[in-house]
Amino acid sequence: MRIFSSRSATIEYLNGKIQFDKVAFFYCKRDEADRRSREKILLSLIKQLACPRKDPKTQSRARICTKALEAYEQEQDDPSSRKQLSFDSSLKLLGCLVECFTQPAVVFDALDECAEDVRGDLLQGLLSVIHKAKCPFKVFIASRHNLDIENQLRDLPHVCIEARDNAQDIENYVRQQLTLRVHNKKLLQGNISQELGNFIEDVILRDANGM
Repeated sequence: MRIFSSRSATIEYLNGKIQFDKVAFFYCKRDEADRRSREKILLSLIKQLACPRKDPKTQSRARICTKALEAYEQEQDDPSSRKQLSFDSSLKLLGCLVECFTQPAVVFDALDECAEDVRGDLLQGLLSVIHKAKCPFKVFIASRHNLDIENQLRDLPHVCIEARDNAQDIENYVRQQLTLRVHNKKLLQGNISQELGNFIEDVILRDANGM
């Protein structure tokens, strides 16, 4: 099992894996409306899936997926069209775009930042896309413990990571960074006694809470 220290490291790792020919990513955030809206979330995934990544051999970008162009043109031809696709239409288009790849993957970070009804709709929608997909479609979800999320995913493969599982890594990192900052005189100009250094380390580790 691999545990990454940042979102970008996760995406870089997945993009570098041969079995994934496309990775779409979304980071949810409760204090930003666009980052907790089910419609906006799906539209972001659609935008990423609609634009295939560059061919590593020719470095040329492939054309936008036909399914995405057809959906756009259909919306433009409809005089009653809304400014953006509805949730159901977006979900349908997402399912179509998934079929444009051999093994696509979608990553959700901090899903718990969305309201319970939003994440419920997203999970049910994604599960329906997974069950209908003709190709292997992987979905990676990172979230704090929430009973509704756990119930939705109970029968699917999952890994639970508790704060204590990262304790040793966090301790090693904090100790390393403190030593480096003292050596480079970036912390109190390097004038730190062993006792004060130990105190600072203890306070940081105490308040880290697995983060």
